[in-house]
Amino acid sequence: MKEALLTIDEVLAIETLVSEWTGKGATTMNGISTDSRLLRPGEWFCAIAGERFDGHEFVPKAMARGAAGAIVNQEWFRNHPEWADRALLIVEDTLQAYQEIARHYRNKTSIPVIGITGSSGKTTCKEMVYSVLSQRFAAHCNAKSFNNHIGLPATLLTLRPNHEILVAEVGTNHFGELRRLGQILNPTVVVLTNIGFAHLEAFGSLEGVLRAKLELLESLPANGTVVFNSDDPLLSAVRYPGQTHLRYGLYPPADVRATDLSCNDTACYQFSVDDRLYRLPIAGRHNVYNALAAIAVGQFFSLSFEEIQRGLQNFVAVEKRMQIEHLGGMMLVNETYNANPSSMAAALRTLADMTLAAGGRRIAVLGDMLELGSSAVKQHQNLAEQVVDAGVEILFLYGDYTRYTAESAHRYADLKVYHFAKKEDLADHLHEIIHANDIILFKGSRGMQMESVIESLKTRKSE
Repeated sequence: MKEALLTIDEVLAIETLVSEWTGKGATTMNGISTDSRLLRPGEWFCAIAGERFDGHEFVPKAMARGAAGAIVNQEWFRNHPEWADRALLIVEDTLQAYQEIARHYRNKTSIPVIGITGSSGKTTCKEMVYSVLSQRFAAHCNAKSFNNHIGLPATLLTLRPNHEILVAEVGTNHFGELRRLGQILNPTVVVLTNIGFAHLEAFGSLEGVLRAKLELLESLPANGTVVFNSDDPLLSAVRYPGQTHLRYGLYPPADVRATDLSCNDTACYQFSVDDRLYRLPIAGRHNVYNALAAIAVGQFFSLSFEEIQRGLQNFVAVEKRMQIEHLGGMMLVNETYNANPSSMAAALRTLADMTLAAGGRRIAVLGDMLELGSSAVKQHQNLAEQVVDAGVEILFLYGDYTRYTAESAHRYADLKVYHFAKKEDLADHLHEIIHANDIILFKGSRGMQMESVIESLKTRKSE
């Protein structure tokens, strides 16, 4: 039988949770699911109201699937007295209850907890740190990018007694979110990757982005540790009083510093730290920084060079992040998970670093960068120059804001520019002109779903 995470009595005793229990049956929680479709028999179902649906509508389905009980709000319980004989935890706010239960469960353990945040690279950094630490510890981390107000509690509730260390990325697109997530996570180490032009619609400026990211430090104890990218001018200017800090980067005064950088034909870098050579299995100069963060954390936890090196070598590219596929003699670079000006510049730099075979061309297929607020037009206009600097010969664009990129790009006589209102039309034309030895970069914000163009190409090539 699955080991209980918490007893009902323990949950009812959580001081920050106003709740009551009714019914009969389950008196323990062996797990909590917020998705009735993924719920496993014996788990509890937490009915969270989202933007598109209210989880309370799925309580009957969850019970039919074998839920041991459900976490519901008071209004739903008043309107559904027929469920009074089932195990129910009745609360004012189910999302807050879910978070408070996760926070209580996390605080039952004394293991080190590493929280990773920044404008870009969080997931890759998290996976690299996890891969390194896993060489010595029974480590745990977020699945995929479960880094928000629901995903982080879900991660904490999958901690088990055998886990010795937790690596968790945390994301935000509004002020106050990282403050709340920090209270839930209660990190002992915080890693800050970079401060870039992301979610400016909410944060307004780079200084606003910095202020939002630094909220995570408010939950760090006085003896906590901050690991940060000292090449980032905003992060390097922050004072971290009362906390141990460890700097990483390519330049002084980094404590963990990469030197002698070089890359192969597919832009996978190698570099030295303290005269020790590291090779990365993933493309991109920007991933050197993610690797340095992992090395810094590994050294902080006293891992050997061999353990850290093995962890980096075993790292596997995260889905839709610098995933390289070969199709009909072409190289497809799938960087479609998300996009902001900083990550777009890094992706184009990677494309420039890749070696073209005879007759090959650098082609970029780019979608809008979203959530940039009043700076959106300017940032998309600036993108044209970055495309040219990367040696792109053919530029395919999709979206409303990339119209401004197209307008700016038409100034460059050697760059062929195509803009499309429909992805289907983009895929049709792209399929017609590409040939063997081309290197094609695909990137755009999550809402643009640029990976569908890759799938279309693959389908056409298989016909």
